[in-house]
Amino acid sequence: MKDLPPQYKNIVQFSPVRSGSTLIYNILKRCELDVPIIKDHNFSYSSKNFYVTTIRHPFDSIISYCLKDNLPLSRTNLAQSAQDYLLYGGSALLSPSIAKSNVLLLYYQRFVSDLDYAFDSLEKFLNISISYHLRTALKKDLHIDTVQTFTKRFRNFKTYDLTTHWHGNHISQYKGKTDFKKILNKKQLSSLQAFSQLQLIINQFFPQTSE
Repeated sequence: MKDLPPQYKNIVQFSPVRSGSTLIYNILKRCELDVPIIKDHNFSYSSKNFYVTTIRHPFDSIISYCLKDNLPLSRTNLAQSAQDYLLYGGSALLSPSIAKSNVLLLYYQRFVSDLDYAFDSLEKFLNISISYHLRTALKKDLHIDTVQTFTKRFRNFKTYDLTTHWHGNHISQYKGKTDFKKILNKKQLSSLQAFSQLQLIINQFFPQTSE
């Protein structure tokens, strides 16, 4: 693997909550790069860092945020989870710095079913090489069924592994394939559409789903 340019001090794995950040964080850690890797749900931009950011449709992230705590998808719970989503990373997607050249955006719906998309993107962005052997090992170790089996040892989402950051109940019954269009009814959907910042995020990053 190639060394990163010396001007970069850290790789910051920044993402809104419930957007596949832990998966990408574990890929980065397994690449054994020679700079610190920081996982964060808050965005504080510096030109001296690389940022690897995962992005998922906000409504899917919010549903997943409810499900991690086994909360029913009531309008009240969805609205509270929307506020938490915006507080923990969501609002930062609207920062102009997200478009900087040292920020990589990885779309959840692509990498969750195709890790090679993530590997190829990271190779190009960080100027590294991820070997076929490592790719094969990562696909096995980070397969959703493998992760789900691993996380069953934890009682709930508040308990987690300090090394990998996998939490209890990290994987919902949808196993990464949450689809708000199939899950939410009109009243539930309206409770999320009321948030103007969510609509701005959707318009910017997911225009094909805008109403």
